[in-house]
Amino acid sequence: VPAVHSDRGRTDTGGQRGTEQADVWLDTRTGLPLRLDQHLRVVTSTTFGTSTYTPDGTLRLTSMTPVTQIR
Repeated sequence: VPAVHSDRGRTDTGGQRGTEQADVWLDTRTGLPLRLDQHLRVVTSTTFGTSTYTPDGTLRLTSMTPVTQIR
């Protein structure tokens, strides 16, 4: 499937500090998301200490054919 790639990086400051990096591939014909890679690191000060949130994930479309029943 022909795809276009877009990436986005962001830095957060203030009460929550951190970075976000996201890469997305979209079907050039329909705009349907084909893949998403996301990496996040956010540090927040709390009354109990510092909290760090670090999810990393990849979502991939495995088929262009809809599934109409639960297997």
